[in-house]
Amino acid sequence: TQISGGQLQAIIIQQIQSSVQSWANSNAPETLKLLQGSTWSNAAIALQLNITKIISIVWRTKSNIMFTRYRNPKFEWLILMPTPVESFILNPTFESFPLPGIRINTKKIRLAFGGGSPNNPDSNGGKYRGRLFGLGMWTQHDSSKEMIFRMDYHTPHFSSDPNYFEHTEGDNTFHFHFISK
Repeated sequence: TQISGGQLQAIIIQQIQSSVQSWANSNAPETLKLLQGSTWSNAAIALQLNITKIISIVWRTKSNIMFTRYRNPKFEWLILMPTPVESFILNPTFESFPLPGIRINTKKIRLAFGGGSPNNPDSNGGKYRGRLFGLGMWTQHDSSKEMIFRMDYHTPHFSSDPNYFEHTEGDNTFHFHFISK
C-alpha cells in the first residue's frame, strides 16, 4: 500500500496528537516527563556524553549483523519513537512506516511507534514502555526488525545485561539497552 506524503503527514500528526493528548491528560508522572522540555534537553546531553560508549557497544554487539543486513538492498533504518510508561496509557497502535524521500546515505528511514504487539489485550498497545527513542534495522523482504539500541526515560531497573548502563542528567536518569543476539 502506497501512502502519499500528505497522507503520511496527516497520519503522523493525528497519531502524535492523540497520543500526546491522552498522555497529557493521564495524571501519569513518568509519562508526563515526555512533555517537559528539560527531559529532552537532558536526554540530548546524556546522549552526547555517552555517544562513544554507545558506538563501542553497538560495534561489539551488532557489527556483524549490521554489515550483513546493510548490504541487503531492502535494508532500512528504523527510528524508534517514544512510548508511555504506565500500562493504563494506550501506546500508539501502528508498528512502523517509511518516511518518503528521507534517507541516511542511500538507505530509507522508517518511524516505529508503539511498544510491542497491539493485538495483546493485556498490554494496552504493547508491553514495551518508557522508551525515549532508539535505533534499529528493518528489512523489507521479510519485515524483520532488530533493535540496535534504545534510550529509556522511566525509572531505572536492574539488568543483568553487561551492556546496560544508566546516566543521570539534571532531574532525569536515562538508561540504555542493547539487544545482543
